[in-house]
Amino acid sequence: MAYTHSKYTVDMRCSLGNDFVLATDLDLLSWTCPYPPHIVRRAGVIFGTSGDTATDFALSIRTATTPTNNTLTTIGTINGGGGRDAGVVLLTSDLDVELTPGHNVSLGVTSGGVTNAKVFLYVEPRWETVTNLANTVVTT
Repeated sequence: MAYTHSKYTVDMRCSLGNDFVLATDLDLLSWTCPYPPHIVRRAGVIFGTSGDTATDFALSIRTATTPTNNTLTTIGTINGGGGRDAGVVLLTSDLDVELTPGHNVSLGVTSGGVTNAKVFLYVEPRWETVTNLANTVVTT
């Protein structure tokens, strides 16, 4: 019997540093898939202090269909109500979206707003060889 032991979480980073507010239609948070390819299993948000969301909100997890495509496609949504308690974790349902090296995942707020929250992806590497990946180049 084999156990899956390589799943882990990655923080989505903000270009503005740690002190930020997610407002409508911004893609401030992102994560770029390194080598090897990864499967995004879920996305989630953790609130740092109680009552940080005054209103209901919706967070849209988006990615492009290829690393060179700038058109974003929604792969999941996190919906929540206002006034969440500290330490509450909201998760998406299973996403199971595969990303190849260079793929970028971003987070956009489609309604409401969120402050003092950490957003993460739950990912799993898909072991692959460099020669099988079109956008991966071995240097000498």
